[in-house]
Amino acid sequence: MKKYGNFLHTKAYKTFLIYVAIALLFTVTILSLLYRDMRTRTQEAFLKEASSVYENIERQVGDLVTSIDQFTTQVYANPGLQEDFFLFFGSTAEAYRSVYCQTTGIGA
Repeated sequence: MKKYGNFLHTKAYKTFLIYVAIALLFTVTILSLLYRDMRTRTQEAFLKEASSVYENIERQVGDLVTSIDQFTTQVYANPGLQEDFFLFFGSTAEAYRSVYCQTTGIGA
């Protein structure tokens, strides 16, 4: 047992263990910096793609709002179309059909 107890008392072994610890610390530091850099680059690419998709969706929503606005402007610009629009959405299918047939002169 005494043979193993004196292992760390030798100066050569202490120096070797210190060098190993320094090399291990240096290696871990370099690997953690590389890993952090890799994650940052991956996250930047993801954020760029997500931002692009979000802007595309916002543009599509804006286009949809514009087309709805144009539709309502067209409906309110023509009194006959406005009356037909409110009749269509304000009554049942049978009531709309009977009024439409009477208005246009098409037989029921």
